[in-house]
Amino acid sequence: MDELFESFDAWIEDVGQEILDEENKPMLLNPARLTQMQFVYAVLKKYALANDAIVTYKLNEPFTSMGSVTIEGEDFILNSPKWFARAAEMASNVEIYTLENENIRITFTFHEYAKPIES
Repeated sequence: MDELFESFDAWIEDVGQEILDEENKPMLLNPARLTQMQFVYAVLKKYALANDAIVTYKLNEPFTSMGSVTIEGEDFILNSPKWFARAAEMASNVEIYTLENENIRITFTFHEYAKPIES
C-alpha cells in the first residue's frame, strides 16, 4: 500500500511541475476568446442593471490561460433568455450556485483565453 501512495505522490509532483512549466511560458492572448468574454460581460451587465446585481471579471485565474465573468445578486429575471443562452454557449463552463448570504452566483469560465507561445 505504501508503494501505491508513493507512486501517487510522485505522479502528483510530476503533474504539478508540468503545470508550473506551462504557466511560466510566455502567453499570447486569443483575440476570439477575449471578444467572447467581452460579449458575455456586456450581456451580464445588462442583466445586472435590471436585477441590481454585480458583474465582475477575472483574467489569468486560476491559470494564465483562463478567464471568467461572474454575476452575483439576490435573484435574476431573464427577460431575454436567448442572450443568456448565447453567453453560456461561448463559455467553456458555466457554474450556478447559491451562497451563504442567499445570493445567486453565476460564473462563466473561459479556457484558452491565452495560449503558450511555442518555439
